[in-house]
Amino acid sequence: MQRLHLSVPSRRVALLRSHGSILGLFFAALVAVSALPSPAEEPIRIKIATLAPEGTTYIKLVRGSTREIENRLNGRVKFTIYCGGCQGEEKVTVQKMKTGQLHGTAVSVVGLSTIAPDIATLNLPMVFSSKEELVATREAMADRFANELWENGYKLVGWGDAGFFYLFSAYPIRHPDDLKKGRVWVWNADAVFNEMALEIGVSPIPLGVADVLPALNTGQVDTVLMSPFALVSLQWFTKIKYQMSEPILFAIGALLIDRRVWEKLTPNEQGIFLSVNKKWSRVSREKLDRDNRRAIEFLRGQGVEVVIPSEADIAAWESSSKRTWARLVGHVYSEEVLAEMLQHRDTFRSRLTQ
Repeated sequence: MQRLHLSVPSRRVALLRSHGSILGLFFAALVAVSALPSPAEEPIRIKIATLAPEGTTYIKLVRGSTREIENRLNGRVKFTIYCGGCQGEEKVTVQKMKTGQLHGTAVSVVGLSTIAPDIATLNLPMVFSSKEELVATREAMADRFANELWENGYKLVGWGDAGFFYLFSAYPIRHPDDLKKGRVWVWNADAVFNEMALEIGVSPIPLGVADVLPALNTGQVDTVLMSPFALVSLQWFTKIKYQMSEPILFAIGALLIDRRVWEKLTPNEQGIFLSVNKKWSRVSREKLDRDNRRAIEFLRGQGVEVVIPSEADIAAWESSSKRTWARLVGHVYSEEVLAEMLQHRDTFRSRLTQ
């Protein structure tokens, strides 16, 4: 039987080969396109506000830490820092975070307690006799406070300290009753010192931080509770003649980031953010301790006198402070949280005596 040979004309073979080459090039092009880098993602922009004035040690450290985070995250985040209260008082910046106008804020315990009121227990008068007591107590309660902030939409990135706050005045103050002689400023958002003033029998003058210097200049107020460094930085010292040697309280603060923004970061990026902030926070606390010491020396050079209360006077301050703690139970923090805070503090004290 004769075999049937099916032959394809050479032209068709050429066409098939040609089409095969074209298809190969087409698929190769697809692979090449898919391998190209995608357009750069828009960075996550984080706007942070603080009352701290431009040029202060704290702001220099904030800028240093944010630059390092930007570099470590390869530009994935970009920070804008608003200084000197230009975005408003702390209550305002906290509210702006809720509306998305800001994404972070460095606030004192006054701002923190508008979100998580129990944190106010760390800012009570005469409750800590040393920085170490405060730090140990805060660490013991850190998870409680961080969870409370998170549930309300804020990530606690790290703690900050402003140091001990003293009474500065135009007249000598030794005993709580001496406050009745003056015109006492209280921060209009500070429930704790306001309550203490009322407990003593003083009608305080509530003002925002930006309004204090004009009030000192006009004599509307003549007594303020503040750290030495802040007193000098804010130029309030020009109307001050006396400082009571016994501190009233240890002031703390924290850096908060909007939870919605925080969750845009990967776990690895969050870890880098936290580790960098922890490093710079440690540096900040060390420098702030130094700045407060230097501010006290500066104030002595400006003629500000130190007034030393007697043991009986100090006992009166402590009694007034404890009554203030009790007055705040129920409308700022719970009795349970106050008891827990005192227990942690006393545990630390007992270790020192062992």
